[in-house]
Amino acid sequence: MAGLGACSPSGKKTGADSTVDTLRTAETVNLLNNLRKVPTQGIMFGHHDDPLYGVGWEGDEDRSDVKSVCGDYPAVMSFDLGGGTFDVSIFVKKIKRLLIPYLVFSCLIMFSTGFF
Repeated sequence: MAGLGACSPSGKKTGADSTVDTLRTAETVNLLNNLRKVPTQGIMFGHHDDPLYGVGWEGDEDRSDVKSVCGDYPAVMSFDLGGGTFDVSIFVKKIKRLLIPYLVFSCLIMFSTGFF
């Protein structure tokens, strides 16, 4: 909830924001400050599982449907790390190998566990 409050158009802090302020790392504070600047600079477009598969392809190196259409990778990527029938350790190794280049370009990367 703190992240949602930090990006709210009103800029008002919610009770959840002030409660977790002491738990924020320097990296988290930097991320939130940069996210607050986004509305003045444009938008951040995201795509789930972007470098893993797309329309008519799967597992190709340096491939992205967003890059094919827009000329650049998405600013935000998300990945599910569980809930499926695959070997999570192999998946995590693949994700690490694929995502290192995106971190150089300051891509926002999100992970969810998918465990219920």
